[in-house]
Amino acid sequence: MVRCLTFLHAYKWTLFDVLRWKTEVAWKVTNAEEANKRAAGRRRYNLARQLEARTRRKRLSEVCKGGRLPHGAQARLAREFGVSEATISRDLAHLRRLY
Repeated sequence: MVRCLTFLHAYKWTLFDVLRWKTEVAWKVTNAEEANKRAAGRRRYNLARQLEARTRRKRLSEVCKGGRLPHGAQARLAREFGVSEATISRDLAHLRRLY
């Protein structure tokens, strides 16, 4: 954070200037083809994440068929699946709503 503030101070930029530059320059769509490519990239990325979540939830439902999980099981499952404990918790809540 200090490094970022030093950068802003050295160039006499405010945080507002940085945010304005980001929205005006960095994400400016120049033509329809570029917009379509970005949209296709987002769709592909989101589809991959949704597929990953479905696969993880299916495997999680197979692991949890016995009912309640023992103490520390969410942390172990998070390490096994390579996601955070919060993600496992959300997945378990999703599975509880379904069943």
